[in-house]
Amino acid sequence: MSSLAMEKKALKVSNPVIHVRDLLKTYILGDSRINALEQVNFVVNAGSFLTVMGPSGSGKSTLLNIIAGLEKPTGGEVLILGTNIHHLSDRKASAFRKKYLGFIFQFFNLHPTLTAEENVELPLILSRMKKQDRQKRVVELLEMVGMSHRADHFPHELSGGEQQRIAIARALANDPVIILADEPTGDLDSATGEEIKQLLIRLNRVEKKTFVLVTHDYRMVEPFMTLIKLQDGKIKEKKEPSELNAQIDSM
Repeated sequence: MSSLAMEKKALKVSNPVIHVRDLLKTYILGDSRINALEQVNFVVNAGSFLTVMGPSGSGKSTLLNIIAGLEKPTGGEVLILGTNIHHLSDRKASAFRKKYLGFIFQFFNLHPTLTAEENVELPLILSRMKKQDRQKRVVELLEMVGMSHRADHFPHELSGGEQQRIAIARALANDPVIILADEPTGDLDSATGEEIKQLLIRLNRVEKKTFVLVTHDYRMVEPFMTLIKLQDGKIKEKKEPSELNAQIDSM
């Protein structure tokens, strides 16, 4: 096992992998101060699945961007694997993201001129993995998301669900510890969205990936998940898996 793989294995079993403390995000609009997030506190343990729900404008995407280190908080802090990514230089923060975080987006963000396998291979090229190792990893990833038969197809030749599967394979390329998903089924019909949800669940339960997923769709929530509901930048409600199970059983 490589030293990087050993390091990631050690990190996967340490808790919490995400610790959000007294998070505040304020935007200045003219003479007004808008709190997009206010006094947000929670932890995410290794191998868990956190779903963050809320209407448009509730602060979901802002929260995800701050966890990813793409936006800086106004107050409080976010520790990812014990590291405050906002204290890192831009270069080191970028390297940290590439090493430990995977990203899944609503609109797939695939490169239109690259085939499915080339899209998956791209982050491995950027991480300077040897060609033979890259090719083996791409084959594994395409098989993992059920897209081996579409490896040589371009994004415009794939359905929305197929494009999202490729995007998920790309997110897994560098074997991230944490996957951040922003409305991953938001641009899909309900049947395809359910297929993608089940794929994410399998990655969580079988591959032991830690997930933070934001959505407005309650159909994404399953009893084993932790659920946070945001409203006007504040946590309105938080339910652990045992509470979700009890709620579903009573319905």
